[in-house]
Amino acid sequence: MKERIRESNGVYRGVALIMLVASATGLLPAWLDEVFSIAAAPILFASVGVDLFCDNDLKDVGATVKKAAFRYLLPYAVFSVIYIIIRLIPFFNIANESADGSLSGLIADTITFYGISVLWLFPTAFIAIVVYCAVVRFMSARSLMVMTSLMTLSFTVIISLTELFPYNFIIAGGTGGGGYMARISIVFLRGLYGLFFVCCGSICTEFSSKVKERRMRLGIPGGLFLAAGIVIVVLMDMGIDWQKLYFLNAVPLFFASAFLTIGAWFICAWVEKVYPLNFFGDDATAVLVSFKDLGALGLATLVGENIFKAFDNNFATRISVAIVLIAAEIVWILVLRLPGIRILVGKK
Repeated sequence: MKERIRESNGVYRGVALIMLVASATGLLPAWLDEVFSIAAAPILFASVGVDLFCDNDLKDVGATVKKAAFRYLLPYAVFSVIYIIIRLIPFFNIANESADGSLSGLIADTITFYGISVLWLFPTAFIAIVVYCAVVRFMSARSLMVMTSLMTLSFTVIISLTELFPYNFIIAGGTGGGGYMARISIVFLRGLYGLFFVCCGSICTEFSSKVKERRMRLGIPGGLFLAAGIVIVVLMDMGIDWQKLYFLNAVPLFFASAFLTIGAWFICAWVEKVYPLNFFGDDATAVLVSFKDLGALGLATLVGENIFKAFDNNFATRISVAIVLIAAEIVWILVLRLPGIRILVGKK
C-alpha cells in the first residue's frame, strides 16, 4: 500500500513541477497561469505530508528532523552559495530575486532563510515538518489540521482587510535590522501555510488509502475539487505570490488553493503511476534548483525566441521551449544523480 502511495506521490510532485515550471515561462494564458501559480507550491507542501504519512519513523522526532534537515536544509545551503557565486553572470539573472537586487540583499535572504528564488520552498517545508512531528505526538493530524486551518484563515483575513503585505516591510527595512526581522517573520508565516498544506496531504492520503473503489470514489471527487478551485480562480482576480505572501482576494485564494491541492491528490492517487511524471517528481529537488537559476529556463527561452524570429510562430516557440526545458532538466537530473554529487540535493 505504501509503495503505491509513494508512486502516486511521485506523480503528484511531477504535476506540481509542471505547474511551477510552466508558470515561470510566461507563455501560459492568464487564467491558467494563475491556476498553476496558486496550486504549485501548495501541492509540493502537500506531497511532504504524503511522505510523512508513509514515514515509519515519524514518532522518532529526532530522526525525522535529522532526515528533513539533510533533505531540505543541505540543498538550501549549497545552492544558496552557488546562486550567490553566479549572480554576476547576466545570463542567470538571479540578482532580481532579492528585495533590492544587490549582493547584500541576496546574503540577507540566505542567512534569514527567506530564500533566493525557489529556494524558499526548502526552509518552509522543514519548518512545517518539525512542527507537524512535534505536535502530532500530542494530538491527531485532524485536530492539527483544524487548528492550522483556523490560524491560516485568520491571518489570511487580516491580510485581506488591512492590505498590510509582509513583503512591504522587507522593502522598507532593506538589509538593516528591520529588513532582517521582516524576512524572518515571513519565513515562519510561510511555515504556517506550509503546515496547513502538509496536513492536507497527510489527511487526504489517509482517506485515499482506505478507498477500495478507486475509480469512482477518488476520480470523481478529485475532478469536482479541481473544477471548484479553477472556477474560483477564473471568477476572481487572485494576484498571488506565495514567496512574498502577497495575496489579492486572499480568502477566496485560501479555498481555491485547498480545493486544487485536494483535487490533484485524489486524481493522482487514482492514476497511481505515470512514468514521465514519476521520473521528474522523484527528483523534485534537482528540478527545483536547476530549472530557473542554473540556466535551463534561460536556455529554453533563448531557443524559443530564436524560433519565433525564424518562423514568427507562437506555437513553435512554446513547443521549442518545452522541448529544451525537458531535455535540460533530464540532463540536470542525471548529473545530480551521480555518486558524490547526489548529496547536494539531499540524497544519500
